[in-house]
Amino acid sequence: DLPDLAPNIALPAHGFNLGMIQCDPGNGTALHRHRTEEVFMPLVGPWAITFMTAQGQKEIVLQPFDTIHVPLGVYRGFRYVGEGRGTLLTLIGGPDPGKVEWTPEVYDQAAKTGLSRDAAGNLRVG
Repeated sequence: DLPDLAPNIALPAHGFNLGMIQCDPGNGTALHRHRTEEVFMPLVGPWAITFMTAQGQKEIVLQPFDTIHVPLGVYRGFRYVGEGRGTLLTLIGGPDPGKVEWTPEVYDQAAKTGLSRDAAGNLRVG
């Protein structure tokens, strides 16, 4: 309905999943992985990106417009470490990132709160 907002390229975009996350200081996500790669770029404020390596857990703090690519199979997480509310741009390879896989520690912590997983890996209470 708004011709000025029509895409310049008439072909459909596919092959990636785009998201924006906003968090207050100290909030983010635990270590997880997708069946795909992922790119992080802070838009507002500094963000700590955590990832697993053969040497253990590592962390890097990105400033706005810094970018990091996390390859397939690598556990990753993020946390807003600035003031106010931060915004993080995420790009996940493929149009379907699949079900998120958490580290065993996350599943153990969830079990302590009464959560469990069914045969398909979905969370349930009890």
